[in-house]
Amino acid sequence: GNALFYRGDRDEGQAWMDRMIAVAQEGGIEGRIAHAHYMRSVALTSVADPDGGAHHAQCATRAAERAGSPTALAQAAYATGMARSSRGGPNDIRSGLALLDEAAERATEAGNRWLRAFALTESLWLRARLGDTETALAGYREIIETWHQSGDWANQWLSLRQLAGILASVGRDEDAALLFGAVVAAGVRTALPFAPTAAEDLDELGRQLERRLGPDGVEMSRRRAALLRDEAVVATALAAIDELL
Repeated sequence: GNALFYRGDRDEGQAWMDRMIAVAQEGGIEGRIAHAHYMRSVALTSVADPDGGAHHAQCATRAAERAGSPTALAQAAYATGMARSSRGGPNDIRSGLALLDEAAERATEAGNRWLRAFALTESLWLRARLGDTETALAGYREIIETWHQSGDWANQWLSLRQLAGILASVGRDEDAALLFGAVVAAGVRTALPFAPTAAEDLDELGRQLERRLGPDGVEMSRRRAALLRDEAVVATALAAIDELL
């Protein structure tokens, strides 16, 4: 299901996630049931169904509580926070942020660095949207380094996609254009998790950069990014953060 979302085949991806829930329930292992509902929740939130996302997040929470698993509880808090914040209102974003912070704290207590970074990626993005750019940038350094050390490029691209938007918001247009070009070249516009408007937001970022740098400037950045090794893209991101902090 995750791979199908990565390829942009959302309907088929959701069908496989429904199968995942059915198989987990048949097996009766609460930790697997919690994980299946968590994945289904994130998928529904990503396709603009926050009510469905909230329902499956609640199912994940109940199964996680029955399992007594700190990681499952962190995942459930993450899914609930994503569903809540995706509604878009100021109160929704703040309550979603609190849940994502809870997910990061639970993951830290469980010693789950992957899930901690996963939750922080989203909570820091919300902080940036609320105007706390400095905190967001400092946190993204840790996240990008975590994904780089672990070789997790699915999550690295998500972080770089968001960092490009933050850099553009503070006038670092050339660095933002390079990261934008790298994301487009990698073809990760619909990799989970993403907000319902993520693809449109990415397109708008491209138009914004074209207005500032000109179409030729953005196209040059895209061509340059397509030729860069992944390590060079990471180095560009970290250097841009360091210059701003």
